[in-house]
Amino acid sequence: MSLKFIPVPNMLWALIFMWLAVEPSPAEEASYKFDLVDSAGEVTTEQAWSGRYLLVTFGFTSCPDICPLTLWNMGSALRALGATSQDIKPVFISVDPLRDTRDDLKAYAEHFHPDFVALTGSRAQLDQASRNFNASYGYKVNGQLIDFPTSEEMEYEVFHSIYVYLLSPERELLDVFGYGVDGERMAERILELLRLK
Repeated sequence: MSLKFIPVPNMLWALIFMWLAVEPSPAEEASYKFDLVDSAGEVTTEQAWSGRYLLVTFGFTSCPDICPLTLWNMGSALRALGATSQDIKPVFISVDPLRDTRDDLKAYAEHFHPDFVALTGSRAQLDQASRNFNASYGYKVNGQLIDFPTSEEMEYEVFHSIYVYLLSPERELLDVFGYGVDGERMAERILELLRLK
């Protein structure tokens, strides 16, 4: 599976950052639970990695730029953490279950770091997970919002929150990283928080 990075026009970047400026931050009272399916077809919840921290983000594999950069930064943070990264499980939640097959999800996520797990689910499962993280996602066709794509052949666009959530082994929110936080800064903050625990 080859990954393509598509240049983004300056106007689109401006729109992205305008959207970021008005998107609400994740609420501290959110539950941070999920009940999704992994690339092997197994039901997976936030409790699957007992004793480990979770580094979680939402996206989709055909995302041209935001998701690749976010996952690259997450993978870079894990590499910068060295042996400490064994205490952290990176989780990628796809909000495009029609297009993102199990094989594609696994290959895509592991391209950025071999320890990544990729999850997705039904609309109901994704809705619940996004509500629990106070995240958002949706679909558009020709600029119009739609409820849910009915087939892979539809020319639909996917949009989603672009935060990275750091959860404790007790599944409490420790920090939220915004778009563009690089791996080095992410790793420094994670180490700082782990030292406080």
